[in-house]
Amino acid sequence: MDLAADFRIRAQRCLALAGAAPSLEAQTHWLGMAQLWLNLAQYAEEQEHHPVRKDAAMAAWQRRNPDR
Repeated sequence: MDLAADFRIRAQRCLALAGAAPSLEAQTHWLGMAQLWLNLAQYAEEQEHHPVRKDAAMAAWQRRNPDR
């Protein structure tokens, strides 16, 4: 499964939790989390179209985490 699809599944789970939330505050929290996951999914899809940026990000991560 690709990253964007995984993020969308997480957003769906948050929407389900929002629907079952016991209070307006909890519902608002879960709806906000769902929106964040959807934003991340969109960003991940955009990055798939820019492999140079993706490669640069991976190289930067590897420099910061040399033991991994």
